Amino acid sequence: MNIRLIVVGKINNSPYKAISDHYINNIGLLIKKAFNGNFDLIEISKSPDRNIQIRKNKEAKEILKKINKKNSVNFLLDEKGLLISTDILKNHIEKSFLEAKNEINFIIGGPDGISEDFKIGIYKSLSISKMTLSHLLARVIMLEQLYRSLSIMANHPYHRE
Repeated sequence: MNIRLIVVGKINNSPYKAISDHYINNIGLLIKKAFNGNFDLIEISKSPDRNIQIRKNKEAKEILKKINKKNSVNFLLDEKGLLISTDILKNHIEKSFLEAKNEINFIIGGPDGISEDFKIGIYKSLSISKMTLSHLLARVIMLEQLYRSLSIMANHPYHRE
């Protein structure tokens, strides 16, 4: 099983980069060892278009180019989605593993969100907080929670109750 985090925007020279790289490395090692899978972070360039709707549509089209809808389970991180806990995220990952699809995609849209048309084909919309978070911070939180969920599933000592 492969897990991918697809995000609009790139981290350049930022304190978030070191934290992101730490979790990307840990997730990659854990998923390969415990689940015989791979982890990828895919960054989509933000659209420079000034019109918000056109920008959201262009970004959604770029995301869709990276997804094989027939062979994946896709979750959109959205402030209006189902508010989740670590345990709920872990359950979604476990359930997705059982669906025998090749990949699980977690998608973070651009600063203005994602087009409504894009949301139609999504398996579920999930929210990591009721608070508004920057996209960079949401990315780091999602990476940590993916690592924590996989650690629980693999009985790795990272997570303590």
